[in-house]
Amino acid sequence: MQRDYWYGVVEDFLNADIAIYCKSSLESFGANVVPLRNPSKTAGNGESGFPKWQEAARYHLKAIGAPSSIWNEPGYSQRDQDIRCRPLYANYIGADALVSIHNNATDSHTASGTETWYDTTNGYQVQSKQLADKIHAKVIAAIRNSYNSSWIDRGVKGANGLYGEIREATRPAVIIEIAFFDKQLPDNAALHDETFKSLVAAAIAEGTNDYFGGTPTAACCGPNVAADQCVTATANECLAASGAPRPGQQCPADCPLCAAPCVWCWTGTAAENNCDPAWNGDGECDCGCQFTDSDCGGPTVACCGPNVAADQCVTATANECLAASGAPRPGQQCPADCPLCAAPCVWCWTGTAAENNCDPAWNGDGECDCGCQFTDSDCGGPTGACCNQNTGVCTENVTQPNCTGIGLVYRGDGALCATLDPPCAAPLGACCVERTGVCTDGVLQANCQAAGQRWGGLASTCATLNPPCTVSPNPIVSGYPPQCAVDARIPFLVGQPSQRRGFQSIALTFERTAGTTEDGASDYTVQTFGTGQALAAIISTVVLSGNVATVNFVAPIPTKKWTCVMHNASSTRRCIGALPADANGDRTAAPVDILDIIDNLNGVLNPPLAIYQCDIDRSAVCAPADILMEIDLLNGASGFPFSNGTALPTCPITQGP
Repeated sequence: MQRDYWYGVVEDFLNADIAIYCKSSLESFGANVVPLRNPSKTAGNGESGFPKWQEAARYHLKAIGAPSSIWNEPGYSQRDQDIRCRPLYANYIGADALVSIHNNATDSHTASGTETWYDTTNGYQVQSKQLADKIHAKVIAAIRNSYNSSWIDRGVKGANGLYGEIREATRPAVIIEIAFFDKQLPDNAALHDETFKSLVAAAIAEGTNDYFGGTPTAACCGPNVAADQCVTATANECLAASGAPRPGQQCPADCPLCAAPCVWCWTGTAAENNCDPAWNGDGECDCGCQFTDSDCGGPTVACCGPNVAADQCVTATANECLAASGAPRPGQQCPADCPLCAAPCVWCWTGTAAENNCDPAWNGDGECDCGCQFTDSDCGGPTGACCNQNTGVCTENVTQPNCTGIGLVYRGDGALCATLDPPCAAPLGACCVERTGVCTDGVLQANCQAAGQRWGGLASTCATLNPPCTVSPNPIVSGYPPQCAVDARIPFLVGQPSQRRGFQSIALTFERTAGTTEDGASDYTVQTFGTGQALAAIISTVVLSGNVATVNFVAPIPTKKWTCVMHNASSTRRCIGALPADANGDRTAAPVDILDIIDNLNGVLNPPLAIYQCDIDRSAVCAPADILMEIDLLNGASGFPFSNGTALPTCPITQGP
């Protein structure tokens, strides 16, 4: 596992649970889903000796026959191989998209909510952003509407190459961080709930389906649909049955009157209930009250069809339109809602369920592909200039419905690119990555908005950037033992007081790859705080591996003190302490620590104690014998100093340099 348990759950298993639910939902949409971990909880044990569904991606990809260059990439640790093999395999099989399901955590353990990431450097940032927007919107809506109305939306965020899982994908790729498993309420509590997990999984699937143009269904009424029945169908299926699709309406809630002689649905429209009920059935059609007056034969709507003039949008009741073999459009009016009610596509489609569900390659092939009117310029309608404000590219002869999307602006019917005022131009300027000091000229503002990036403004250059683009220090972001961890174990083996034991190293994780300012003892300052032993820890060696620097001490850190290691270049530091018998880490050795050890052994302490808290006798395992050793430490027996009531000061993470 790559994560620890928090309040009874671990991210590795949570991600698998949600992915299994999501696979089922995606397959219901007809998707071909290729999981990167084994999705079967009955598949038995794998190469690692653990159940296959619990194994990392590299084990699963090896088991299904992926090339070793994907799951055993030279030059990387197994952990990094596990991260990189996911996008590498997606590239290898030519996947249409990569959706990575994760849960989150922070050092402060206080963050909450959902965030979705996409990479801004992998060449598919536009598509990845669109995929992230679709999935994120669905997940937030599902949680707030059906689970927790106050759930925090942390937004869609661009990662400038920070996450290899999406950076290495040569296709649309996103990471969704569903919740913070180290935040007990509401996040961790929700992650215990199968309802929450299945709800989120379904929303991820729906967002993915929407990105790929999944065709929505709507209520359908018409002459070839059973008169006493409201049918749910796609817009094209409904039209094929000479029915009238009702976008945004569902059966049966929105169509209680989908039966002869009223074969349309009007519940929820603007005109509902706006007329005097006494007018209904008085033998006179009260114009303007068509939605409530049965004397009118039904409401009047925009009507297009083969027996209606090809260049005209006609207003008629639904019955009149159907009698003319037309297709009524409830809630739509002529001419505003039917700008393209002309041959060869003689119906109105503004706002219908079929909008934007067609292959872009069909556009401009000389044929009007019916049902694709919003994306096929061959179907007629006014055209003009379409400006992409993100790239500065201008395209002429584009219909307004075809000029929608991120950064696209329709500049008016008949507009030409050469005469646009103001011109179609991209906002280009200098982009500084402040953590590395790398500056690039001519970068779009939209592509310089990730964390740690600074855009210099329109027409700015790296040479004139103010302040200049320089390398920022590489800060410590985490460590092991974790911040303010306390070693509660015996300070020496029984009968061997000269053989000290305790923390003798600390692994510091930096924001970026560790280098020349992190590789030597002189790069760090060691300080001690407390009233215990006088000697401070002395650094012997520093070992680098990726973004981790392991600082080794000549001897174990002193007891009854905090030992803090500060990285001189970034002025960030980590502190660890040693206080024999302080099993619960509250900085005081006391009898209550005995009870916590017992609760931990019985599995009722949440979160459980770390090995350096409960393995009091240093036997490498937490066992009942540790209870007796804890008592000896507190009482000063077996040759150990008396510990009961000894204490550490507050962890000095904010003291000193």
